[in-house]
Amino acid sequence: MKTKSFEELFKLCISDKPDSPTFFTYTSTLLSKAKEGKDNIEIAKGYMSISYNYLNDVPVRLAYLDSSISISKGLKNKRYPAISYSIKGGVYKQKNTINQLTAIYKL
Repeated sequence: MKTKSFEELFKLCISDKPDSPTFFTYTSTLLSKAKEGKDNIEIAKGYMSISYNYLNDVPVRLAYLDSSISISKGLKNKRYPAISYSIKGGVYKQKNTINQLTAIYKL
């Protein structure tokens, strides 16, 4: 896994299913490689990707999404932190926590 590029790992992540045994390996390796490369957008993608390992553990999932948002705030990127905010809003919506959803989107 370590010999694959970040983009190759990211493609493996998005082509796999979050409940497969290999998905956790892909996302963990992706985040590790991103941190080694010290690229904040890649780190944000890594945190966002690894959040899918925790579909049934909302607090942990939100913590990873918050990390993705935090690392990418202030960067001039069209996708991050917007993607992580969108996923976070979806998590709150699934849990029917309208007060938190409103706070996220600042309606």
